[in-house]
Amino acid sequence: EIEIKTKQFGMQRLQSMTNNKEIVYSHDDDEMIGELERTTYSRTAAGQITYSVESLTGMDGRGEDHNTAALVCAVLGWYQKFETDFNKKVKLFKKFIWGMS
Repeated sequence: EIEIKTKQFGMQRLQSMTNNKEIVYSHDDDEMIGELERTTYSRTAAGQITYSVESLTGMDGRGEDHNTAALVCAVLGWYQKFETDFNKKVKLFKKFIWGMS
């Protein structure tokens, strides 16, 4: 059973990496930094955390999280490659050939 949703986990991992200075942002990339600064979260009635990026105009900010979404994907890829055992090769079955020695 999945205990935490992927986007929520990715955002929390990104926040942790940022707080622990494991990831460095370019001071020249104002668009990325601004989008990260406008990222907020709220809880649904069921208690799930949802993340969103506030719009520059103060209106509905749907679809304005392209940079953040790409960064979360990169963080999840990094996490899967270097911090989990998902990349271990496992032999799932052994091939048997009947009648051959």
